[in-house]
Amino acid sequence: MSTEDTRSDSETASGKGRPTPSRKDAQKARQDLLKGDVNSRAGRKAARERDRQKRSEARAEMLAGNPKYLLARDAGPARALTRNLIDSRRSAGEYFVPAAFVVLVLGLIKSQTVQTAVLYGWMAMLIFVVFDTVRLSFTLRAALKRELPSDTNLRGCVTYGVMRALQMRRFRMPKAQVGPGKRK
Repeated sequence: MSTEDTRSDSETASGKGRPTPSRKDAQKARQDLLKGDVNSRAGRKAARERDRQKRSEARAEMLAGNPKYLLARDAGPARALTRNLIDSRRSAGEYFVPAAFVVLVLGLIKSQTVQTAVLYGWMAMLIFVVFDTVRLSFTLRAALKRELPSDTNLRGCVTYGVMRALQMRRFRMPKAQVGPGKRK
């Protein structure tokens, strides 16, 4: 008895109804599907719009702190803890740029007493930022060692935290998940 005789009628009736494409044709069809219609103006415009939409969604997810969409420099539990530790405190670095703007504006005043006060204020701000950054690096290193397992790679976390602390809060990427004075 042949194999054709053992099949039922429903099995022989259910086929794809067309011959299997050759490998060359199948690969070309897949590439054309990926490429889209790049020859027409409407196809290129649709592709640009799809890419823009995809980038917009990825950016929104990254800003929300979704781990799947974070950049490599922001990914991992050590970096997340670093971000939360930095964002839970106020630092002198986040006030540095506004202070620099005030110094520029006050520097336009031609009074000798104002110029002297601005110079001393600027130097005090610089010293305070350096002191706060050094103190932050020691406290951050100790907190990371205390709160993470000993086998966690902490390389670059302190530098990452210091650089984040020097940025103004509203310009930090990804956005802060905790407010000042709070812990997550």
